[in-house]
This record gives sequence, structure tokens and C-alpha cells, in this order.
Amino acid sequence: MVPSISSSAAAPEHPTSSEKHTSFENSVAYQLLVEKTKNAQLESAFDKLKSQYAELQVELEKLKLENGNLVTLTNAVAMAEELLAMA
Repeated sequence: MVPSISSSAAAPEHPTSSEKHTSFENSVAYQLLVEKTKNAQLESAFDKLKSQYAELQVELEKLKLENGNLVTLTNAVAMAEELLAMA
């Protein structure tokens, strides 16, 4: 006797319309999650860059002040040398 093959075992299973819809929703939900994660990472990196930029702005202002002080000192030394040369 030959064993019979049931029709469900022989035929490949095809997802139902509801299963396809659920699969599509899961795919879309996953893609949204991926995009939200990427956006969160980008926002975090951007916030760090803004913070570093602010720190660099402070450093730049300090350097400008130091440069201004050096120019003032250089001018004072030059004037002192001129006065000494006249004496």
C-alpha cells in the first residue's frame, strides 16, 4: 500500500491576505523604528557638535583677548624702545 500524500502537505503554504498585511505592517514598523533610531543618533551627534562649537567659540574669544593683549604689549614695548632711543 502506498501512503497517500495529503493536499496540504504537497502544496506550499501561501500567506493569507491577513498574514501578508501583518507582514507588511511589521516591515513598515521595523523601517520606522530603524529611521527613528537613525534620527535619534543624528540628533545626539548634532547636539554634541553644537556643544563642541560653543566651546570652540569660547576658546576663540579667549584667543582674541590674548591676541589683543599681545598687540597692546608689543605696541607698549615699541613705544618704550622709541622713548629709550630718544633719551
